[in-house]
Amino acid sequence: MITQIKYSFFITICIIVASTISCSDRAMISTSLVDTISAKEIMENSVNRAAPKTTTNDTVAENATSISVIYTGDLDAMMLDETSTIYKAVNAYHLNLQDPFEIDENMKGIVLTSYGKMENPVRIAKQISTGENILMVEVKNLPEADV
Repeated sequence: MITQIKYSFFITICIIVASTISCSDRAMISTSLVDTISAKEIMENSVNRAAPKTTTNDTVAENATSISVIYTGDLDAMMLDETSTIYKAVNAYHLNLQDPFEIDENMKGIVLTSYGKMENPVRIAKQISTGENILMVEVKNLPEADV
């Protein structure tokens, strides 16, 4: 029994020493492990729903569509409920929740935008408007100065 413990201890020490030696090669790691990265670089280089680069003002004007939703209740509860229409629309059309506002203590609102061109925003708004706690949905084409 003691012989088995000695061998397992010896093997563990060998593994620790080997991994320490293999990781201590400073010639391979010439840069620091933690580099400062700007938010713009993260958005451009990561695999997320970052906005595509546009070259003309016409494309920006096409993408400048938003949907304003006025609702009652708790938005967090609606976003966690996978059966709610607003949850389904946000996930299906990759909408971004922006600019929450409050009308009074019962009615609140949120603005939904898309990272790319929003395909058929009127159909999306109609789908959201069928929700249980949704009071009003409005589709807006933002002027170019607001983008």
